Amino acid sequence: MLAETLYPDIDEPQRALHNVYNTIYRLKKTLAEHELDITVNTINNGYSIELGDSCACDYYDWLDAPNPSISKKDLKNRLFVDKDYTWH
Repeated sequence: MLAETLYPDIDEPQRALHNVYNTIYRLKKTLAEHELDITVNTINNGYSIELGDSCACDYYDWLDAPNPSISKKDLKNRLFVDKDYTWH
């Protein structure tokens, strides 16, 4: 799934998979170089990212907020408008 998502124009599955492995390797190396409290794990032919205590994500707090500072509609129209990212 990662190979298809990240490299949709590569017709050779093995080449796309090689690129995924290379990307994960570089990600792990960059996280270690900057001593970030983030770990990338290999699990059941896939990957998971584990955020340490020093990393905070307020996405779920924002989803549950009764009066968010930016509405979901405004956010959808502002963020990644020119990108092919799915934004919920």
